[in-house]
Amino acid sequence: MIKKFTLFMVCAICALVANAQDYPGNLYIIGSVTEPAWNPETGIEMTNNGDGIYTAKITTKSATDNIAIVSVLSSDWDNVVNQNRWGFAADNSPVTIGEAMPIVKGTGAILIGAVGTFDVTVNLAEMTILVAGEAVVEYPETMYIIGSITEPQWNPLQGIEMTVESEGVYKAEITTTSVDDEINFVASLGENEEDWTTINANRWGFSTSHSTVTLNEPMEVVQVLDNGNIRIGAVGTFDVTFNMVDMTVLVEGEAEPVEGPEAFYVIGTIHEDVQWNPSDGSVALTKDEDANIYRGYSISIYSDLDNENGYGFFSLASQLGENETDWDAVKPYRYGPAENNTEIIDNTEANVVKSEENAFMVEAAVYDIVFDYDNQTITLSKTGELAGVEELEGNEASVVAGDGEIRVNGDATVSIYNVCGQRIAADSNATSFSVPAGVYVVVVNGKATKVAVK
Repeated sequence: MIKKFTLFMVCAICALVANAQDYPGNLYIIGSVTEPAWNPETGIEMTNNGDGIYTAKITTKSATDNIAIVSVLSSDWDNVVNQNRWGFAADNSPVTIGEAMPIVKGTGAILIGAVGTFDVTVNLAEMTILVAGEAVVEYPETMYIIGSITEPQWNPLQGIEMTVESEGVYKAEITTTSVDDEINFVASLGENEEDWTTINANRWGFSTSHSTVTLNEPMEVVQVLDNGNIRIGAVGTFDVTFNMVDMTVLVEGEAEPVEGPEAFYVIGTIHEDVQWNPSDGSVALTKDEDANIYRGYSISIYSDLDNENGYGFFSLASQLGENETDWDAVKPYRYGPAENNTEIIDNTEANVVKSEENAFMVEAAVYDIVFDYDNQTITLSKTGELAGVEELEGNEASVVAGDGEIRVNGDATVSIYNVCGQRIAADSNATSFSVPAGVYVVVVNGKATKVAVK
């Protein structure tokens, strides 16, 4: 009996020792709170309080300061430091001050998100980190507006210096020449034309980049690591107030009347064979006479040749290239979604931004398209399914293109549109239509096809 009890005690002690050895003897805080910042050989040593609990104090100088927890300091990031590192599952996620938050073994940085001196507690038993303390509110002494309203545009060296109206409140006047002009706020300018690191470390804008301000109404802003562009959406001279106390931007003034481009071209998978041709102006949206509203009718969006999943892709451009590879001429005049491959739902308004790369995704079909240039929205209304001539010939009616003529054989309701979306015939029961040479979209009983008339 004594032997059994002794054996039990030995096993229990061994288990306790093993559990104690599960936790590192030392933990260190590395990151932008050390000097030099993010040096794998420099860290703040934490106090080991036992049972997997470690504590230390840190002082942050910027709301963008971030940290990681490591058990070994070494010059070898990959094989040593990162193998013994803890952080957030999502890289650079912010802490909630005063609240224990889950951590994982991995390389995700921990964003403190506030300025001040804080007590940091790491609990490896529960895999949490607690940052406690009071944030010190310190507002920058200077603030600048950068963006497309400076010359040169979006240059880290160029900014409009704002006047300090009161603590944390800055004001300046800007003049826009395009509804697509965008800005950001930065606390300091760069040291050279390539120094975006300094800009992005102290930059504020909209949480959704390229969103448009509502004139004369305060709107929420956030600190951004890059982008977060604030679109003014109007032409004129405006007073801009950046209030860091309540984190808002106020753009005050009256917009001048703006005449939009003569037309917008649809580029993308608008043909069954040749797609994404920047010089193809065969499908255009025409402008209303009294408003910056652009419309196109019975526009075919075909399935993408590289990914035939039933979806097509397109964007808009107010200027075309000189040839099929001239994207440089198109990019400054191209519009699409804020996020590439955003799907447009039938008869549902979608937001549009100026974008050199992004395209909308939509089910391959025939659509009427309405683009509201002033409000930067687009709506697609499905009017029919894609169909070739062969498919139509298998139904009650077929379409034949001749010399200066389009013929419809059989009983049908017919609508015809030219490549600019202009309606040539609407809901007609005629069987013959005289038209000039060109490419036309013929909608027969709700199904559309393209034909070429000589």
